[in-house]
Amino acid sequence: MYYLFAFNATIVCLFLFVVSRKYGTILNPIGLVSWFYLMAAVIVPAYSYSLGLLSAYDRVLPMASVLSSVYFGAVGLTFLIQRSPFRTFFRALFELMRPIELREETNGLSRLLLFVQAGVLFVVLMSLSGAGLLWITNSREAYQHYRVGVAVWWASCQAVLMLAYVCALFRKVKSPIRIIPTVLFFSAITLFFGSKASVLGYFVIGLVYLHFRVRPIRTKAVIAAGLLLVACFMWLQIYQGTAQGVLESFLYFDYFNNSAAFLAQFHDFGFRYGQVGLSEVWFYVPRAIYPAKPFAFGDVLITDAMFPGFAEMGATPGLLPWTEGYADFGVLGVVLYALLTGFFWKGIYELFLERRDIQSLMLFGQAGAISHFQVFLNAPMPVFLVWLTCEIVVIRLVSMVTIPLPKLMLWPRCIRFRVLGSSRIKWG
Repeated sequence: MYYLFAFNATIVCLFLFVVSRKYGTILNPIGLVSWFYLMAAVIVPAYSYSLGLLSAYDRVLPMASVLSSVYFGAVGLTFLIQRSPFRTFFRALFELMRPIELREETNGLSRLLLFVQAGVLFVVLMSLSGAGLLWITNSREAYQHYRVGVAVWWASCQAVLMLAYVCALFRKVKSPIRIIPTVLFFSAITLFFGSKASVLGYFVIGLVYLHFRVRPIRTKAVIAAGLLLVACFMWLQIYQGTAQGVLESFLYFDYFNNSAAFLAQFHDFGFRYGQVGLSEVWFYVPRAIYPAKPFAFGDVLITDAMFPGFAEMGATPGLLPWTEGYADFGVLGVVLYALLTGFFWKGIYELFLERRDIQSLMLFGQAGAISHFQVFLNAPMPVFLVWLTCEIVVIRLVSMVTIPLPKLMLWPRCIRFRVLGSSRIKWG
């Protein structure tokens, strides 16, 4: 069985090398997702196999490993094809948005209003979830037991914070050293949401920004940063109590184990012929408007069949991304869903390389290529684009406003300072 895990590793490393060579950097979607795939489909399964944790699925392990290779290979193949239709679509969309596009001139007042908006959303989350101050005192417990039914407030608050972070990067960070306090500040705030992926997302977005907007980062430095992020991820597990040690933290990536269990029970599940993929439409329906909205849709249909009731409690065990395609159309579904994902990532990534602005960086973050992180978690792309457009309009309007302050007799004369990022004002 170990030779199959080694084959998976070879496929990942091969496409990582070829795609990174094509784009001249490891900071591409294949590079960003490869660390997760190596952990979830190679290292952790091999470790679990050595412990005998996969013995119940011996019959399906070879198939699970092959499907993992097929999926990653199909995604990687799209990056070697010349064009993606998604790039044309999003380029045309951004051309329509050009009159209101966001550049670097966001002022301090607009960023302050983003913080105020995030604060209001967080208060609403505390109130509607019923957890109250638990989001501050024990955010992990609040995340695990009180997020059901209020996930839209939880996700939208983080989306606003990420937009404030990206605006701050473009406005203030012009050298690598200046990004450190900005990253630490925002990631510390995000600890109050209980999600490890959200915290680490700020580090990855910051790394991408530095490489493409400030100064190219060498591959060795990127790999070192990636290893540091993995170490931080494990530390967060121990800190939040989801693991008791380093070895146990590895088992957090039990995606392959769960996917193998799904194959072992597939005779009870059966092919759904598109039902799993089409059920993703439920993302468009707010539960507040339609309380009967099912808790299980998309790939959660699979985990709900394996672990009944878990979705309703807010617990959704992880699966490798090929499971949804296989549940619908078997091996053909794995290939088709992988090609769709790959072309989607490629189109948005190349659009970002072309524009390198706030809008395209936010879109790249939402695309999901940064493994297990999205700017607006679980928001369908149309909803995300409408939200981003509305936020951009407000920021553009506020950025044109200057607030005159009263002249105070007690202030020393000839003081020069900046007020909320507006133009320089001289008193006296």
